[in-house]
Amino acid sequence: MSYRKVHLFSDERMWATAGSEYPVMDTPYGRIGIMMGYDGMFPEAASCLGINGADVILWPARLQDGKERTLIAVPRAVDNRCAVILANRVDAPFGGGSMIALPAQFPVWDVDVARPYYPDMHKIILEVIEIASARQKNMMANVHMFAKRQPWTYNALVADKH
Repeated sequence: MSYRKVHLFSDERMWATAGSEYPVMDTPYGRIGIMMGYDGMFPEAASCLGINGADVILWPARLQDGKERTLIAVPRAVDNRCAVILANRVDAPFGGGSMIALPAQFPVWDVDVARPYYPDMHKIILEVIEIASARQKNMMANVHMFAKRQPWTYNALVADKH
């Protein structure tokens, strides 16, 4: 399997070619997908990975603000019922703060309390990811996050309006 970052920054366009899909790989540890860097800013990237069957989404990133942990990583996990493993660079504008967001924990916990911010690279984060909970796609009774989708109403998401 190969994955190419889909959403490129302008300086990356000079030397990189954007990808066009979000593949998921079967591993002994579950089905894993990747959204690299800027891809994580687009909810559609995580949605595509969830729809493609990801149990775990790996998100190597360079966070610009500490709130991105709360406002991006957690919703990506919850909305797509996948664990999100955020590996943030220590030299980022908001360095450190790597974490694992589990699909069923929001809104039970406060990210900054449950996953304290560690600004250095000498911390090890241990978390048990229950693959069975990632494969259970019900947000609540009778609300299956993918079976209840109505994609025929999503034309605005794919229309070229820029």
